[in-house]
Amino acid sequence: MNFAVAYVYQRTNPLNEDFTNENRAFQQIIFSTPVSTGNLYQRARFEERFITNARTHESPLSTRLRYMVGYNLPLQGERLDPGEFYLNTYNEFYFSTSGQRNALYSEDWLYGGIGYSTKNAGNIEIGPMLQTSVIDRLGHRRNLFLLQVLWSTNFDI
Repeated sequence: MNFAVAYVYQRTNPLNEDFTNENRAFQQIIFSTPVSTGNLYQRARFEERFITNARTHESPLSTRLRYMVGYNLPLQGERLDPGEFYLNTYNEFYFSTSGQRNALYSEDWLYGGIGYSTKNAGNIEIGPMLQTSVIDRLGHRRNLFLLQVLWSTNFDI
């Protein structure tokens, strides 16, 4: 089990005149459980978002709940050891719980990739991701097909 709190500053469309600034705080919990020959993990994250409206310069509060479920599968042996490859897949569901929104269930991110656990530098992954977002109140969707490259590591402080 892992708990975390964080702050994020995000600028969308930073090179355009219609950019937006977002200040976001979140709290999350991650559960991880061995299942079969892999590892099932779940994450729940609650976000408090302040997105600045470029026309009015107001930053009203909106909240979002994100739930992720994923599975890691070592490709060698019973557990993931440094110097080995693995598969990782997850689906993340986004629920806009307050503030201006197009839908309650507003986004879905689906990912599947292959990774390598290094001996000293953490894990490196690459794989395709599908991001689906509700873009208006009529329920129209935007689908993005992306290639995700990920590096994750732990720092001992």
